[in-house]
Amino acid sequence: MPAKCYGILLRYRYDSYYFIPIYKLTIPPLFSGVNIISIQIFNKCQKKPDGKLLSRHSITDLEFSDPTDLEQMGELGIIAEIYPQIQSIAERSSKLAMIEEKIGKERGRYYWNRRKMADSKVILSCATDLPLLIDNIPESIYHACGGWFPEGGEAYNKENTLTVPELLKAWTKGGAYNLYCEDTLGTLEAGKKADIAVLNENIFETALEDIRHIQVCLTFVDGIPVYQAL
Repeated sequence: MPAKCYGILLRYRYDSYYFIPIYKLTIPPLFSGVNIISIQIFNKCQKKPDGKLLSRHSITDLEFSDPTDLEQMGELGIIAEIYPQIQSIAERSSKLAMIEEKIGKERGRYYWNRRKMADSKVILSCATDLPLLIDNIPESIYHACGGWFPEGGEAYNKENTLTVPELLKAWTKGGAYNLYCEDTLGTLEAGKKADIAVLNENIFETALEDIRHIQVCLTFVDGIPVYQAL
């Protein structure tokens, strides 16, 4: 089945090269062929001496992708925008039935393959999308690191999950880099904005299966407390 690529492609003249920016590219999760098309387009853009793209580009909604595509994304420096909470709105039996029907069990082992993204040195940037409007770090850890559906039980494609530090980096440093804000946000460093969320338990010590009950108890924006639940 041919993949369809939805978005706006504009071609500009940039010095002696043709530069093709993609301002919005929505990738249907079941068509890994769209990843191939977008990577081929990005590969025509200007590159640095190390082979990475000169400008920053990202592909979003990467629920299902071929491992080879992810390797190419890492080589080109393409950012992967992932939704680590997406599994929270999926019911196990219906989701697995959909995967088996649309792509088959064999290819389904590449579903939510964030492990391959990280191993391929792809820059990860976490986000939410409708109907998920509010970031929930403990919930995202439960699903993206534990691999569980909301009802628990056996983890799905556990070998594709991230570690907690990798996921936190994607939420913070990766997201800031994706937004060109790495000089002011994303890491705790002198001179950067003090935008900090404090949780009521240690997410590095709490068992993954119990992590969803952790709550934000204090939030700072520009060094000023804007929320307290202590």
